[in-house]
Amino acid sequence: MIRWPGLVPAHTEINEVFSAEDWATTLVAAAGEPAVKEKLLQGYDAAGQTFKVHLDGYDQRDLLSRKGPDKRREFSIGQTTAISPACAMISGRRCSWSKRLRASVSGSSR
Repeated sequence: MIRWPGLVPAHTEINEVFSAEDWATTLVAAAGEPAVKEKLLQGYDAAGQTFKVHLDGYDQRDLLSRKGPDKRREFSIGQTTAISPACAMISGRRCSWSKRLRASVSGSSR
């Protein structure tokens, strides 16, 4: 649940893929740095240090405000157990603990 006056309309229900990684990018963009993901790839100076990393997240303000679509087109699930309900549900078979599944999310079937 989220309450964000001025962005998320009251009583809004969103049934889209929204990863925890998206919050960092979304919140930093709302704080005034909308291109932080791209800047971090090139090397971004902040607080006297240079950070050069890949930020795995999307600015989802358009989705939250219902002004645009979900920007995430993929969702990764890392498995840590040999018998995982999520793994069985997606692949229809048991997965090894090291198996990493990548479920593609299409824009039209959500």
